[in-house]
Amino acid sequence: MIQIIPNWHPIFVHFSVALLATAAMLYVSAMVLARTSMGNPCLVVARFNLLLGAGLSFATVAAGVYASRTVAIDDALVPFVVEHRNWALVTALIWWSLALWEAWRTWWSRPPQIALVLVAVLALLPLGATGWKGAELVYRHGIGVLPASALSTPGGQRTVGGP
Repeated sequence: MIQIIPNWHPIFVHFSVALLATAAMLYVSAMVLARTSMGNPCLVVARFNLLLGAGLSFATVAAGVYASRTVAIDDALVPFVVEHRNWALVTALIWWSLALWEAWRTWWSRPPQIALVLVAVLALLPLGATGWKGAELVYRHGIGVLPASALSTPGGQRTVGGP
């Protein structure tokens, strides 16, 4: 693994969140623009983002499980990691179910349903909560980041942006 990157979870998670959030917004756009020439393209791109985001989220979850077992975590912070993991698993199951629903709907050439769009929009809530809890782990508790001392030279001077 690349030395500066302790794990791949932060890389995968940003793509998963962006694709799934974009999918939800595009589903809303597709419903609003259904009677225009932009309705169908929005639907196609929404579907693509949903399926790609849900597929990539498998790697995100796997990398998260790997990170939880390999990144140094103080015992006092374990409950926060477990809470993030639990939110992540529920969130992933919601989005995977939504992706299966959309795949089934598309396979049988069913028209878009308001229920699917509503579920996609509501699924943004646990997605945001999971992201918030993950950000708290990194930015408040420093889990998975290198300490500033790791960026220092032997003489005690920090190296920033160059040799």
